[in-house]
Amino acid sequence: MNREDERFWTGFLKGVLACEYEMKKAKERGQDELKEVKLLEQKVKQLHTEDILAFLNQYEGE
Repeated sequence: MNREDERFWTGFLKGVLACEYEMKKAKERGQDELKEVKLLEQKVKQLHTEDILAFLNQYEGE
């Protein structure tokens, strides 16, 4: 498996585990599980966007 594939699958599996964790905790707290997962999705998108922007800023500087 090449490096990019390994990074993708590692990130994917971490995302699945994070969703399962958030759903379990939301259920324990009596909160809406879907709402908690949607909040997690928003956080991931924000981090992903920031990561891409940081990469592009670095690339433009070279």
